[in-house]
Amino acid sequence: MNKTTLPTGMHDKLFKRARASYEIERTMSDLLIGRGFNRVETPTIEHFEVFSDHVASDQYIFFGADGALLTLRPDVTSQIGASLIRHRSSHRLSFLIRERCLDAMRICVGLKMKARRQELSLWAMRRA
Repeated sequence: MNKTTLPTGMHDKLFKRARASYEIERTMSDLLIGRGFNRVETPTIEHFEVFSDHVASDQYIFFGADGALLTLRPDVTSQIGASLIRHRSSHRLSFLIRERCLDAMRICVGLKMKARRQELSLWAMRRA
C-alpha cells in the first residue's frame, strides 16, 4: 500500500475538473427544480441488510463501531424504499436517476475534458 495513492477506481477532482463537475451538477439541479422535482439524499453508508438481496462482488462491506455489518450503497433504489418506510411516507414517487451515467464532452475554461462517471443525485417528483 502506498499512502499517497488512491484505491483503484477512485480519483481526485481538483480545480478546473472539480469546477466543471460542479457546473454540470448545478445546471442539472436548476433544471430539475424548475420542473418540480425535489432532491432526495440518502447516506452513502447503509446497513448491509438493505442491499443483501443483490450483493455484488465489487460491493464494499465492513463492520461499524457497534459491530453491525455496513456497506457503501451500490444502488439507491432499495435505500429510497427503506427511507420512505422509516419516515412513513405515503407519497407516490417517480424517479429520475442520473448516477454514473454521464459521458459528455465539456469545454470548461479552455480545458477540454471528458466528464465520465459523474455521480449526480437522485431526484424524486411527488405524484398525486
